[in-house]
Order: sequence, then C-alpha cells, then structure tokens
Amino acid sequence: MKRLSRPGERFKKTPINSRQGTKITEQATQAKRKKASLFSLLHLLLRQAVLRQFFVVVSICFCFRSAVAVGEEVTAVKFQQEGVPRKDTLLRYLGDFPGMTAITICFRLNLRQYRDIDIILSYAVPEEPNELVIAFVHGTQTILVQYCGSVGENLTYPVPLRQWIPVCVVLDLRARFVELLFEDRVERFGLRDSNNTCHGLRGGGNLVLGQDQDAYNGGFSNVRRDFEAVNVEFEQFQEEDYCLAEWNNILIFPEPRTFEEAIHFCNISGGAITVPTSEEANQLIFNKTTRYAEFCNIGYVDSFWLGVKGIVTSQTWNHYITGKVLQYTNFVLEETSVKEPFTCMSFVGNKNAIANQHGGWSVTDCRYLRCPICQQEKVFLLKARGLCKESHFDRQYFLTHDKGWITFTGIYYSTITRYFPSPCENGDTRAYDFWQLSRPDKPSVKATLQTDSPYDYPFGRHTWTVENDVCGRTNVTILITSCKDGQFSCNDGSCVDIEHRCNLEIDCRDESDEMDCEFLTLDQSYNSDNPPPRTNASSPVSVKLSLDIYAIRSIDVGEFRFTCDVEVTTEWFDSRLQFRHLNNASTLNSLNRKERQPWTPKLELLGDGRTTSDVTARRGSLNIRRYAGPLEDNDEEAQESEVFLGSENSLLQVQKFTVATSCQFGLEKFPFDTQKCSMIIKLSDITKNYVRLVADADSVVFSGRRGMLQYQLVQEKIIEKDMGDYSMVEVQLYLENLSTFYITSTYVPTLIIVVIGYLVFFFPINNFNERIMVGLTGLLVEATFFSQVNSSIPNTAYMKLVDIWMVFCILILFQVVVSVVIIHYFRDMKTWPVHTNLAVVNSVKRPGGEEERRRNTSQQVNKLCQIITPLSIAVFLVVYIILATTTQN
Repeated sequence: MKRLSRPGERFKKTPINSRQGTKITEQATQAKRKKASLFSLLHLLLRQAVLRQFFVVVSICFCFRSAVAVGEEVTAVKFQQEGVPRKDTLLRYLGDFPGMTAITICFRLNLRQYRDIDIILSYAVPEEPNELVIAFVHGTQTILVQYCGSVGENLTYPVPLRQWIPVCVVLDLRARFVELLFEDRVERFGLRDSNNTCHGLRGGGNLVLGQDQDAYNGGFSNVRRDFEAVNVEFEQFQEEDYCLAEWNNILIFPEPRTFEEAIHFCNISGGAITVPTSEEANQLIFNKTTRYAEFCNIGYVDSFWLGVKGIVTSQTWNHYITGKVLQYTNFVLEETSVKEPFTCMSFVGNKNAIANQHGGWSVTDCRYLRCPICQQEKVFLLKARGLCKESHFDRQYFLTHDKGWITFTGIYYSTITRYFPSPCENGDTRAYDFWQLSRPDKPSVKATLQTDSPYDYPFGRHTWTVENDVCGRTNVTILITSCKDGQFSCNDGSCVDIEHRCNLEIDCRDESDEMDCEFLTLDQSYNSDNPPPRTNASSPVSVKLSLDIYAIRSIDVGEFRFTCDVEVTTEWFDSRLQFRHLNNASTLNSLNRKERQPWTPKLELLGDGRTTSDVTARRGSLNIRRYAGPLEDNDEEAQESEVFLGSENSLLQVQKFTVATSCQFGLEKFPFDTQKCSMIIKLSDITKNYVRLVADADSVVFSGRRGMLQYQLVQEKIIEKDMGDYSMVEVQLYLENLSTFYITSTYVPTLIIVVIGYLVFFFPINNFNERIMVGLTGLLVEATFFSQVNSSIPNTAYMKLVDIWMVFCILILFQVVVSVVIIHYFRDMKTWPVHTNLAVVNSVKRPGGEEERRRNTSQQVNKLCQIITPLSIAVFLVVYIILATTTQN
C-alpha cells in the first residue's frame, strides 16, 4: 500500500512527564533575587502540542512589547519532528539558576493538539522535583502554577488550539500574589498558601522546557550553547507570522464539484466558501490555491469556486450566504453581466495563467466542476460519535492539509487519513481506496472505511471496520459531524435543527431526519400488565383524567336515557421508561404504531346509579407529552438522539367514545325542570392503593352546542369518588329545560282560552246561549290541549307542573260555565211554571218587584265572578311562577 498523505509523523500518547510539543514564543524569564540584581532567563520555550510538528519560538521580544523590529526573524524550535512522543525531546537551561522570591515568565503558545496536561516549564531542585511548574490542564480549562512542591494555583483560562497566545505569569512569594496576562487580559490573584510556608524558590536547580521532571536533573544530555537541545530542530520565523492572533484557515477540497456540492462540503466541514474582501485577501487565497492547481486541473485556469452568487433581476454580485452586494471584486473580463445559468464565480488559482489574471474572478456556469475553497474563521472541531467511552480513538477532529489532501487530526492522538492502493500488475490503479483512523502510538489500533468514489469523505454516518479497539466490536457505525449542540446530523453530514427530528417533515436531503423515529423502545423485561412503580408505599400512582364532551346527541326523557360523544384523556408518568427525540407537540410523538405498548389505564364508563352504559369506541391514540428537557447527549450513539426520562415526561392516552347511558330524570317541575345526569368513569383492574384517578374542577369541558331541542346544558362538574377498592370520577351534567317552547305552544294558548272564557262575564246577562256556548267551547279546547300535551311528555304517576297548569285551566273554564248557569238560574229559571204549555207561560203575569230582585241578584253574581275569577287566576300564577322558578333538588 502506498499512502499519499503525510509521511510517518504521528503522535503517541505519552505519560505526564513526556508531553508533546506546542508552539511557544519564549519572551523572557526574569527573576528577582533577595539582595541580588535582576536575573533574566533568556530563552524560554514550550512543549506539548499535537501536530506532526510543533514549535517553540525562542526570542527576547514580545509581540505586545516588542524588542525586535518588525520583519526580523526569530528562532523557532520544532519538537518531535517524527510525531512520536518521547522523553528525550526538550530544552534545558544551562545557566545558573539563583534562588528567588519573585519570578516573571513570558512566552507565546501555539497548541497543535491537546493532552490531559501540557507541561510548559518544570524547575526542579534536589529537595523537590516540582519546585516550579507551569502547565495547561485541558480538562478543567485552567492554567496551573505550582510552586514549592505542593502549593498550586488553578487559574481558569481556556486555551484555544492552533492559535498564538501570549502568556505572562508573575509569581511574587514575598507579596503573596500571582499575576497572569493571558491574551489581552491581566488579572491578579492572592496566593492560597495561608500558612505562608513558601518564601522563595531555591536556586541551583534544573530548568526544563517541554517535559515534567520526576527527579532533579533527570538524565538529559547533549549540551548546546545556552540550552541543551535534544532531538529538536531550529527554524527561523518572521515575527509577524507568530504575532497573528486570528485563526484564518483555508481548506481546499482537491476534487472538482458543482457549486451546490461545493456549498455542501464547506458546510459539513464547518466552514463556508471563501469570498475575498480585499486585494491582500485575494492574493493570500491565490498563494494557497497554486499549491492545489495540479489536483484541481480540469483544463481551465479558473479551477476554484468563490462564494459569490449573481442576481439576474438586480444585475449584482452578492455574497452567497448574507446576500450583501460585494464591495470588492477582481474580474478577469470586462463582461460581468448576470445571465442564467452563469450566476456563479470561479477563481484563477493557477500560476500557469497569464500574470495579470492571477487571482482573477470569472463568471461561470454553476453546473461546471470546480474545487471549493472553504474558509474557517476559527478552529472548528468535528465530532466523532458512535465510539464507546473507553475507545482509544479521539472524539474531536480538525481538518488539515497534507501534501494536497485533507486529513482529519484528532485533538489528542488520532488521525484519519486517505490511503491509495499500489498499482496492480496490469498497470491499472483505482483513484480511491479507503480512509483509515489510526493512532501513531498504537499502530495495531485502527479503523478502516471503504469508499466507493474518490469524491467520498468520511463525513456523515458510515460503518467502519475496527481492529483492536477496547470496545470489542468489529463493525462500528461512526458519525463524523460538524453539527453543534441542538442540531441533528443527517447521514450525509449536513445539519438541521434537532427540533425537526421526527416531526413528519423532511429536512435532510437524504431524509434521514425521519428515519428510525421510534419514540419508545421497550426492554424485554418490561411488563405491560403492571402499572408504574409507586414512589412510596402510601402514595399511589396518579392518573390525571380530563374529559371533553363534544356533543350531546340526544336526550330521551321517555326512556330516561341520553347519548353523548366524549373524549377521555388520561395522563401519567412511568419511571420505567425512556423516550427519544420528543417534539414539543405531543400529537407528533405517537406510539400507535408500536407492536408492544406500555401500560395504560383501563377505564369503564357507567351511568346513573352505576348502571351499565353502551359504549362505542370511535378512535384512540397514545402519545408522549414533553415537559422536561433531554438528558445530556451521549456521543456513544452514532446519531444525536435526545433521551427523555419517563419520570419527567408523561404518557398521554386520548380515547373518543359514543356513550349511551341512563339518567334518572325528575319531571315534577316539567317543563321548568333542571335535570342532573351523571356519567361515572371507573378505573378497573387495579385498586386505588396502586393507581388513582385525579381530576380537578377544570378537568371537564363541553365544546359542543349547549342548546338542544328540548334541553340546554348549563353546567358540568367532575368529582372524585371511590367505588369500593377502585378509584373513579363522576361527571355531572346539569340540563335546563327549554321551556320557551311550552310557554308559546301550551301556556299562552291555554291562558288565552281561559281569558276568552272569562270574557263571557261581560256578555249581556240575558244572552245565555252565547255565554254558555263560549264557556263550553273553551272547556272542550282546554281538554284537547291537555290530551295533546300528555301524549308528548312522559307519563308519570305524579303531577307535573304542566299537568297542574292544564288542570287549573280546565277548572277555571268549568267554573265559568257553572257561573254562567247559576247567573242564568238567578235571572230566569225561577219564573218557569210547572206546566210547560207556552201559552200558559206567556199568559202568566209576573209581578214587577220579584223580577227586578232576581235581575239584580244575577247581576251581582256576574259582577262577583268578574272580580273573583281574575283574582284567583292571578294568585295561581304567582304561586305557579314561584314553584317553576324554585331550584329543583
């Protein structure tokens, strides 16, 4: 096999006393000694960074207080050129080191990779190997200043990778403080040595840069001028090179792609297609691209994409992300109009082009193939997911170039490198083969990813073949992603918001965000017949119940029955469960399609008097309601998967029924009655000691039309009750009779007939026939009304208010008829002879006085009926209204 990547330089994990190199600019080490002159530790260097090579720049100057003119060179020392950690790579100061009460140490640091602890300086005396130690602790993101062996100060300052950082440490043991300059921050801290046992650093010791000394003068040799240099290489640096604080890395993927594919690759690598904003930036990009012209040679000198997009309507060239019109351009040709599909911009990055076209911009069809120039404004760490916690491989990587190819470098030890096969016997050579994840310090530990195309990268989700890792698996699915916290990695490495995971909408190009959407996976040990465990023996599991009554379909007063559509919602927590990638909308977290269901409460619906109801199930659903946030992300899973505890997020069961149940109507006050119908929901199969239904006043709502044909719903209540050993709730519906119909169809007509009957008392007294006919007709009509009303309402053994009204109306009309007869009797009936011969009757002469008295008496009786009848009607109406409006028990 021939590997067309970086040569053999790789890192190996070292013990704490053999840290690998970093880049440091040693600014100055000054020491103050009691009753002594100022002592300068000239060349202070670093150690420990993690690329294949790392540097310590030895100089007396600082970038923030330079003693060297701009443009001058300073010396750089490269540690561990071969990339293998070793104890014999170091710098040791050869001068005399006096005793001191205060010391100032300044350096520049460029960490290429992290270690658990990066030793910058170690000073040992015969009595104490850790007389002074300055180190960086990556795990706690602190700078450690340890003095006098046991006393240490941990100062919180995170150190970025691959960026020059100026650091100064001032330790004053007499004034009892340590002062730290880190980048542009200066802070002072009091020493924690409250006993004041350390008054100064002892002289005559051994000062080593880049290694931790386990003992005084740990056996290093090969003296060289002021420092002993062992297995290091010196290189000259321009001061401005290491004084640049910004990270501005340019990555070029050496495979031609369309503009859309280039955008995708820059995105998944954590960058964006570059857009030069000045002549200097344009020249810098040209200098970068010329090294890759041979890889991106497609027959054109404009072989690279720029992040520029043309707008046809406005005829402007804009930044492809921000949409802002460019302020700087460098077009090769004068023709810069925007025409479809020539709306993209390519870059001339080939020295073979005409000199005046170097770094020039060219209008290009977006479908053409060019190499993407991706720019990262900071060190962007890719995450490797799917490895076990004990795995030997790193979990974070950044991208670097190696002889034209992209390499993934772990922040600690690992690398992912592209390998090509050797030519076959027939001379054929495939242009691709595999990627290998390896550790230089553990050659036998590796993982291999076969590729199907030279354009394939290990971004996204792939199955790797692993050898000799501690996880014990041969085929491991590893996801390499640039996605941030709160995002989901598609299989191709692109990112979407994690809230879009399993929300029934496709957001990933490969649709992977809607794959494997199992919100719940039950263990084999889970028993769906057992309820959730109680928190303690005296507290049963609470099942919150709520009821939504959609409609009351019918009320059959005659059958003492009503029918309604209800939706019963139960909610509970099951601490045995864990859920995944829950949405905020519970309807999207459905468990209806699962073959195995978790435990659910079984409900029984009863009617008044706990009678059996006819229940028809219409539909049901089982969902998960999200209340709390997810647990901390577990990168042992290849895909980001938010995990939620069942003790903090509930199960939600929604069931819709049509219920026909009995209601004991009380019709004494019909049609001014208010009925209370009850529906009981009982928890069956489990006693109240283990599970209990819980409902509050707001647990029942009515969302349908309250007014029905005969009744309207005026109030609904829900009450917790018990039925023996079982928990239940009672839903009470209060129905008010719509009496307006009876008032208009029964009460008003019958009252009018009564009034008409009463009016006969105002007819002429001597007109008996008309008076009696009106009274009898009204009586007959009232009787007919009574019969019709009784046929339309339930027959009861007791009198209803409507019955009382009808009987009263009949009695009033009967009284009118009787009164008319009596009046006529007083006026005329006593003048009739015993013989009925009309001739004799007509021949009888009536005495004038007696006839006058009878006429007066009849008029007085008629007048009395005119007064008593309305009074009796009024009294009855008052009493009747009081009865009708009195609340029914």
